[in-house]
Amino acid sequence: MIELNWFMVPFRYFQQYGDSKPYLTRFQNTINQYPFLGFGAGSLLFLGATPTSYIPVTPDAKLYTQGLETGADAGLLCNVKLRFLYTSREGTDVPDSSNPLLTANRNRVAAGHNLLINYSDRRYYYTATEPTLGSDAGRHPSFDSFPFQLLFTDPLYQQPGGVI
Repeated sequence: MIELNWFMVPFRYFQQYGDSKPYLTRFQNTINQYPFLGFGAGSLLFLGATPTSYIPVTPDAKLYTQGLETGADAGLLCNVKLRFLYTSREGTDVPDSSNPLLTANRNRVAAGHNLLINYSDRRYYYTATEPTLGSDAGRHPSFDSFPFQLLFTDPLYQQPGGVI
C-alpha cells in the first residue's frame, strides 16, 4: 500500500462540472498507463482519494504563489490522501509493445495488475484479447489504465487531447 499526502488542494478537484466527473473519483480502480513516481506501468492500482479539512496556520492567512496573492480563500482548500496498491508481478510470455493487441488500444497495459496467475504452473500471464482477434471473444484486461499524471491537473482545465 502506498499513500501520498497532497496538501492545500482546491476542493473543486472533487466536484462534478457538467457531465464530467473529477479525475480523483472517476478513475478509481485503474492502473498507471505510464511509469509514475518511479513505478513501472501497470504496477500501481489507484484505490481512491480522501479529502480532509485544511486548517491554516493562522485564520487570516492569505495564500501566495511565487510572491503573488492568489485571492483564494483557505476555506476552499482541502488536504488529500491518495491511496495506491503496488504489485511487482512479472509475466510469462507477455506481448511486447509492438503487438497489435496492445497498439490498437493504449488503455491495455500488459504488466503489473493485469497479469493473472495460473495456479497450475504458478506464473503470471496477460490474458486479455480483442474480441475480433481471439477465440475468447469479449475478454478485457482486469484493469483499465489511466495516465496518473492527470490526477494532479485542474478539472476546469481543458486537456490538449480533449475531454477524457
